[in-house]
Amino acid sequence: MRSRSLKMIGALAAVALASSAVAAAQASAIEFVYKVNGKALEGEKELVSKASTNQVLKTTVLGVASEITCTTVETPGAKIKGGKPGTSTETVHYSGCTVQKPSGCKVKEGKITTNPLVDEIVEGVGASAGKAEVLFHPESGETFAEPKLEGGLQCPSLAVKGSILAEAVPQKEEAVAGSLKFEAAEKDKYKNSKGEEKSAGLKVGSSAATTTGTVQTELSTKEKFGIF
Repeated sequence: MRSRSLKMIGALAAVALASSAVAAAQASAIEFVYKVNGKALEGEKELVSKASTNQVLKTTVLGVASEITCTTVETPGAKIKGGKPGTSTETVHYSGCTVQKPSGCKVKEGKITTNPLVDEIVEGVGASAGKAEVLFHPESGETFAEPKLEGGLQCPSLAVKGSILAEAVPQKEEAVAGSLKFEAAEKDKYKNSKGEEKSAGLKVGSSAATTTGTVQTELSTKEKFGIF
């Protein structure tokens, strides 16, 4: 009798653990959609962005370290769009840009503008599994942006190619103002809405490039929204 009771307790424990695992998996899964005022977005909404921190680009060109810092971000005409995955379009304008490395260089007019970008909601992989992220990539071709440097032969222009990921803050929650956090990574893995695992990353020539910084985002209508 005691043996049967122990077996029953063990079976119930196994069921409970399995249920917990399923619940945890469901809780961590993302929906790949934008939500506005509690509902999945249909159509599109204008998005306004500004820098919360400095935006920093680092790479190496012909063995020489290069580092550019920009203080301001604007995305005139940016929009988020409904569907699965939720997408967005924008051209990012950086200003207040200065060169920390190499010395003696400067950014032409202190400004950098990306090529038109088309973005989509994706899910992180590894330590970021279950987190909603946004993949930024050029609308066409490979070139993300091409900062123009001045100051001599030691100041080459940088053709930055590839794509980058940003983590949504807050996670799966609506707010009037949210953030996109870019962290230094030469190569980031992610899963798209089809469950396919892929990699993002930036390069200048054959050298890896990284970007860091946080950008605040909100709708022009000031409605609550979020990435789920």
